[in-house]
Amino acid sequence: MSRKLLAAAGAAILLSLGAAAGAREATPPPPIEAFGQLPALDQVTLSPNGENIAFVGTVQGKRVLGVRSLAGQTLGAVDLGNAKVRDVQWGDDDHVLITTSTTTEIAHLRGGFSMGKGEYFTAQSFNVRTQRFVTLLDYGVGENSGSRVRAGDTTTNIILGAPEVRMIGGKPAVLVGGLDRAYNSQLFRVNLDTGRGDLLDENGGFGALDANGRVIARDEYYEDERRWRLVARRGNDWVEVMVRSGEEVAIETPGLLGLGRTPNTVLVGVPGKTEDEVWEINLTTGDKQRLNFEGALKGEIFAIHHPETGALLGFGAEADDGHDYVFFDPSMGRLWATLKASFKGSRINLLSWSRDYKKAVVRLESPSDPGSLMLIDFAAGKAVKLGSDYPAVPATAVSERRWVTYKAADGLEIPAYLTLPRSREAKNLALIVLPHGGPGARDEPGFDWWSQALASRGYVVLQPQFRGSTGFGPEFQARGFGQYGRLMQTDLSDGVAWLAQQGMIDPKRVCIVGASYGGSAALTGVTVQTGVYRCASAVAGVADVDWKMDNIAQESGERDTVANRFWTRYMGPRTNWREINPIQNVDRVTVPVQLIHGRDDTVVPIQHSWRFRDAMQRAGKPVEYVELSGEDHWLSSGDTRVAMLKAQIAFLERHNPPN
Repeated sequence: MSRKLLAAAGAAILLSLGAAAGAREATPPPPIEAFGQLPALDQVTLSPNGENIAFVGTVQGKRVLGVRSLAGQTLGAVDLGNAKVRDVQWGDDDHVLITTSTTTEIAHLRGGFSMGKGEYFTAQSFNVRTQRFVTLLDYGVGENSGSRVRAGDTTTNIILGAPEVRMIGGKPAVLVGGLDRAYNSQLFRVNLDTGRGDLLDENGGFGALDANGRVIARDEYYEDERRWRLVARRGNDWVEVMVRSGEEVAIETPGLLGLGRTPNTVLVGVPGKTEDEVWEINLTTGDKQRLNFEGALKGEIFAIHHPETGALLGFGAEADDGHDYVFFDPSMGRLWATLKASFKGSRINLLSWSRDYKKAVVRLESPSDPGSLMLIDFAAGKAVKLGSDYPAVPATAVSERRWVTYKAADGLEIPAYLTLPRSREAKNLALIVLPHGGPGARDEPGFDWWSQALASRGYVVLQPQFRGSTGFGPEFQARGFGQYGRLMQTDLSDGVAWLAQQGMIDPKRVCIVGASYGGSAALTGVTVQTGVYRCASAVAGVADVDWKMDNIAQESGERDTVANRFWTRYMGPRTNWREINPIQNVDRVTVPVQLIHGRDDTVVPIQHSWRFRDAMQRAGKPVEYVELSGEDHWLSSGDTRVAMLKAQIAFLERHNPPN
């Protein structure tokens, strides 16, 4: 793609500043591509000085990095091809940082060292002034570190998480986690024009940084001892200031969250029995103080730190009705209150601030808006629409998504999202049950492209937050322990029964679909549990729990690991796995099954679907198999995401017509 075309595309993706989105007339349901393609405008971020904006868009099926000034001048564009873009941020006022990932296997390195197939991350820097694009750490470790390595002799262009920006000596510095000569994890300070990196703090590793870029605290976990500790730097030594051990850290450990409210303090997130807690630790005295938000924030709480200094600005929470924030600076609190008052009825997510907090980029969602990106100029008192996530999905095509609850058979209250097709009376309709992955996860509020695509074809879609889901407190999650394929599964069918009692759905026209754990639940719903669903479509589903656990043990070389303990906590003792294992209950299948899997899946290997397909064929059971070339576990590509939706909807319409 030529630079001229890219520049034009960049201007097309980002609507002219000050322009408003035109109203759309009511139309028939949009094509599947409207829902399945990656967001047309994504990763929008302001430069620190608030003068420019960077973003990722999709043009002719390709991902494009665009940079523009707020005055409307196109400053650059880069063809990212089919790159899986995971993060975009500004390194300083002149450099945009892009983090991408690739599914690959790395072998034949120095000393015979190799890295198996996985999802590996790299970062690139784009100089807006020179239009130069370089890969960070691509040239090895810098000379000043004493660990000079030539390209091709190391894997230091592989990064360990997105770059971080810190002010060091009054100037912004970009810090990247990478690998040194011995393939140890280290923190590097990177030159954004050459890509070369120097070890920042050879003995510091990763952790909380002071104003000079020195690691002052870090946390460590020792698997063989089941021991977690927080250590603080004292001169050239490290001293323990907090320790947890034994069963309380066998699966979940505390985590360092960054700097605290006052100098020489840090925040630590601690799993609790009834709710997760945030503690502030004094690194000198070891004193601990639990922070109490006293109802100001509800939901999963996270810390907000200044993107350059690392200073703690406040806290936020992801609640069922959207984000909320509490800031220490009263002026920032007033700005947030202004936003909430200005966009009543919309969920607001803060994406980016300028250094002086006078400008911000926010994302809005509402029952009629699948996602709009807005530039907020607080000083001028203006809000300008930059573009939309899904511009091909008009307001008239967005289905209503309700937050509901129902009782499971044992009386437990199960929260769920219920999406109803537009222009249809909610009575005696066909239903699709769509459980989330994880299982230690949850669905999020707001526009959901998958459930919206299904609803656009006339289906009611139920997304149960079954016991074992996160986001509803540790006690709710613990109710799922030992219930994989058991009560976690009947929580789904209990939702079907509830909807049937309401008269919304026809209980004889129900199918189940899902991805990852949701895919496993789809297979379990027609093997371990029968008589509820008339078809099942599993995307990247775990089909053989016994084989999965053997793979975990083989990868680590032992069976007693955090990963093994996590899954066993949900599945119960191995002696009982046969009764919940889909592949060992294929003989019970009486309905059509569809298997969809990405060839590059490194989380749930594609062999799960191969093995289940072969078992179904041997048993003479109806099975359809769809392979997504070049796709990973997360449906990261727009083309294959569309292919998944088209194949799945065609399967559902054959076996569970919506009309």
